[in-house]
Amino acid sequence: MTAINADDRSPSGKETVTLLVVEDDVVDQEIVKRSFKRADLAHPLVFANNGLEALKIMRGEKPDVSLQEPYIVLLDLNMPVMDGFEMLDEMRKDEKLQDKVVFVLSTSDDDRDVKRAYASGISGYIQKGNIAEGFSAATKMLSSYGDVVIFP
Repeated sequence: MTAINADDRSPSGKETVTLLVVEDDVVDQEIVKRSFKRADLAHPLVFANNGLEALKIMRGEKPDVSLQEPYIVLLDLNMPVMDGFEMLDEMRKDEKLQDKVVFVLSTSDDDRDVKRAYASGISGYIQKGNIAEGFSAATKMLSSYGDVVIFP
């Protein structure tokens, strides 16, 4: 798990939104890092390797990791230890986490996975497809999202 720090304000003057990337694949983690760097976006990135680790980070139970508010969770579904659906279930039961913004980033295009994720209160479902080529548009969308919405 790593964190990339940035200034407290985005170019628009709004508070910078942190991204908590919950992803077990180190190659996909690197693609996310490179995509934000290539787009010259200064959002802090915090990485967790599975749902359990991400919950600990969000609850402040990992003193070596700082997660600044506001933040968006970018969640893979298929991970060891605790998968994305289990993590979503835990988040929605937790009064302090139930209103957090979550986008799913998954290789699955199975309609059942998409419907189940939206039923769990996600804000969007992004299919990885060829993440190396297609993630740049998602990167810009996630960056803009933080500039135009009001976080709970």
